Amino acid sequence: MKSAFQISKKTMALNKKLADLHHSPAARALPPTIASLALRYKGIKGNATLSHWAREELPGLKWANPGLKIIIEEPLTPGSTPANLQSPGITINLTDSAEPVFYPVPSTVRSQNVTPEFLRILTEPEALARLRSKQTKAPTMEAQPSTSTGGQPAT
Repeated sequence: MKSAFQISKKTMALNKKLADLHHSPAARALPPTIASLALRYKGIKGNATLSHWAREELPGLKWANPGLKIIIEEPLTPGSTPANLQSPGITINLTDSAEPVFYPVPSTVRSQNVTPEFLRILTEPEALARLRSKQTKAPTMEAQPSTSTGGQPAT
């Protein structure tokens, strides 16, 4: 039979975990335009910042947004194709856009600094648009004037 003190310690530990979830900096409701998040990092040695953020802040984000789909992508294996090689970060899938937005997380940033910047990007449309405009796009080739028309566009 357990003593009242042991049960009390377990209850206090559970209350502390719940309080940590409620008061986590990431425990905010996200806009409904966020469909899902995908985290990509290669363990602690690949990007300790994102690994620590996922362990410390992600539970609070999930607590505040129970319907949010969160995917943690597998680390890259030696047989990965170059198309799969992307820097560590968070991919934001939006309901109103076909193209996901990638938020790179450099390993030099402290994990507690990731949450305020990340939440600002998710809640401010201007910040999201700025991040979207920084995304690398495939270069488009412009049509060169035809040499048969003397460099003049065809009419």
